[in-house]
Parts: sequence; structure tokens; C-alpha cells
Amino acid sequence: MSDPSPGRGNSGLTGELGVRSLSALVLVGIAIVALWAGPWPFGVLVAVVAAAASWEWGRMVRGVDYDAYGLTHAAMVILATFASIAGYAVPASITLVVGAIVLIIVRFRARDALTGLGVLAIGIPAIGLAHLRADNHLGLEAVLFLFVVVWATDIGGYIFGRAIGGPKLLPAVSPSKTWAGAIGGLVMAALVGAATGAIMSSRDLIGYILIAIMLGFAAEIGDLTESALKRRSGRKDASGLIPGHGGVLDRIDGLLFSALVALLFAMLRNPLHPAEGLLLWP
Repeated sequence: MSDPSPGRGNSGLTGELGVRSLSALVLVGIAIVALWAGPWPFGVLVAVVAAAASWEWGRMVRGVDYDAYGLTHAAMVILATFASIAGYAVPASITLVVGAIVLIIVRFRARDALTGLGVLAIGIPAIGLAHLRADNHLGLEAVLFLFVVVWATDIGGYIFGRAIGGPKLLPAVSPSKTWAGAIGGLVMAALVGAATGAIMSSRDLIGYILIAIMLGFAAEIGDLTESALKRRSGRKDASGLIPGHGGVLDRIDGLLFSALVALLFAMLRNPLHPAEGLLLWP
């Protein structure tokens, strides 16, 4: 959260924090309800969020609200998400890769590879989330674990960064992020991993901690990447869709990278049941 500007006073900061907190509670509530409701309701939520993120990507990369490339981007991501829920994650991923390559070629003269890369940056994580939830064993638990790790990393980064301060992490990309915040975020992620291992009654507690740290680190990389994209486009926020938070991409930047890493790790361990692979089951 940015520092209050001169003249706003504590009441302005308090009001902004209230709006931000209320928005966060609503978003978390929607995510949890959709996740609990089942693969298809969750898939619909993922598709809607991914479509909004695709729109914001076009605004930042090409500087336009609506164009054919943005509509194509959103359509491919939505279809890939639903295909993944239906059990066709691999064909959906291949189609996304082909579509991204086509967009990169089409935009070659404009020196705009980011339009095509955006299809992968948003689409593959969307497939990953849908595919994990569609697993009929531990699908809900796997996605919930991923969510909590990302949220804990974000909260830990904020608390440790504000409380300790100190040297900046990458001031040229994100002036507000500190090394203390980055380390604090990983500490919180590790605690979530330890708690999850205990709840799952796993003998591989260290494994859960390492997975959580890996996902937390991916979340921090995603956050920095989106910050770099915003700085490139000269925008403070991806959009104004979420009161107190900015845009959808501002909220899911860490989740996108974490979901991608989670999908790759889970598929390498157990391609038939990726949720079991992510949660080191049995």
C-alpha cells in the first residue's frame, strides 16, 4: 500500500485501509465458496478472473482497452480453462502455446512479443488451477494449500516489510519492496507448509516446508514481474476494477507464477492425480 500523500491525514489512510480490507475479505470469500462448490463453479470463477486479467494485460502492453488481440487472448484463456476442467488440460495447454506463437508472429513487426506471452502468462496458470481442482482426490485441498501459501507470502511480506524496513529489494522495479519483506514472506510460507504437513499427518514435514517456500518464492517473482510490466507501461495499477487494490493482475500476479510452478511440480510427481503430487500423497 502506498504512503498517504501530504494533507490526507490519518483519516484518509484509515479509510483506504478499510476499503482495502473489505475488498480483500470479499475476494477471499468468493474464492473459498467457489473452490468448495466444486470444479465447475471454481472453473467459472477462474475463467472470469483470467478474462479480466487478459483485458488488463492488453491495456498495459498495447495501451488500448479493447482490440482484436485482447478479445482473442481472453477467448483462448476462457476456452482453455473450461477444457481443463473437462479433463483436457494437455490439449488445452498445447493449443495455448500454438496460439501464443501465432500472436507473437503476427505482432513481430510491432515488436510486441508480450501480447503472445500474455496468453501463456495467464492461460497456463488458469489451466493449472482448474486442473488441480478437477482432481477427484485432494483437488480442493491442493488448491486451498496453494491459495493459503500465496496469501501468507503476501501478508508476511507486508508485515515484515513495514515493521523492519531496511534495504530495498529491487528499487528500479518496485521501490516499496524490501529484503526484509521478501524474507518475511518466505518465513510465513514455510509456516503454512509446516502446518499443512502436520494436518496431513505426513512424515515428510520438510518436504511440505520446501514446497511452500518454492511456491512463496514463485509468488514473489510474479509480484516483481507485474511491477516491471506496470513500470514499463507507466501505470500505477493494472486497472481500477478492485476498490483499494487496483486491478485483477495486481491481486493475482503472485498466484499466476505460483500456480504455474505448482502445476509443473504436481505433473512431474503424479501426472494422473496432480493434486496428490502437489500434496506429497500418499
